Amino acid sequence: MAVSAVAHMMRITKPQLLALRDKCLSVSDTGASSGCYRLTRLSFANAMLEMNVAYEPDYQIMEKLFVMWDIDGVGWVDPVSVLS
Repeated sequence: MAVSAVAHMMRITKPQLLALRDKCLSVSDTGASSGCYRLTRLSFANAMLEMNVAYEPDYQIMEKLFVMWDIDGVGWVDPVSVLS
C-alpha cells in the first residue's frame, strides 16, 4: 500500500523503473567474500542520473529508499533482493 502511495506522487514511469532496475543490476559488483551482488550508493546515484531519474521528488525518494534498504549502513545493498 505504501508503494502505491509513493508511486502516485512520482513522475517515474514503469518503463523507466524497469530500465533503472536493469541498469542497477549491470553496474553492481560481486562481493568476493560474500558472493552476492553489491550496489553502492554512488553506483545507484549514477544509474538514476543515467536513467533520467533526476527530477524531484523522484530522485530524493529513491535515495531515501536506498538508505532504508541499507539496513546495516554499510553503503551498499544487494540489488537482486531489493530491486527484483
